[in-house]
Amino acid sequence: MNGPDHVAAPARRQRADPRPLASALVADVAIVVLFVAVGRQSHDEASGGAGVGETAAPFLIALLGAWIAVVAHHTAIASRPVGDLDGTARRVGVAAGLVTVSAGLVLRRWAFDRGTALSFVIVTVLVLGGGMVAWRVAWRIRSRAG
Repeated sequence: MNGPDHVAAPARRQRADPRPLASALVADVAIVVLFVAVGRQSHDEASGGAGVGETAAPFLIALLGAWIAVVAHHTAIASRPVGDLDGTARRVGVAAGLVTVSAGLVLRRWAFDRGTALSFVIVTVLVLGGGMVAWRVAWRIRSRAG
């Protein structure tokens, strides 16, 4: 029936597998926690969960905000379901890394009243920002090889 009253049913999108996206978020959280734990240990600060959590809080808040913003933007622009990663985790990494480092430093200074000496800023950019991109590069190399 193809007359003027016929309306085609909208195409039904398949729900994408959200596991790659969740795995990428877990890896980013792990990078933040590792960065904080190593930093605290190198400054002879207690490495207990409360101390690590308090120090990591501004960066984890920034990371969560970055992920929400970047994934929402990707979903809106690409009109794809959230779990449809096909390379998105790598692209999310650069944006999430930049936002996590910059917003995390701002939160650390102004909301948590902690220090942001230039040396700390440099180390944060290189280690935390670099770590968030580096694991994605390694993932990409491994996925191409296998």
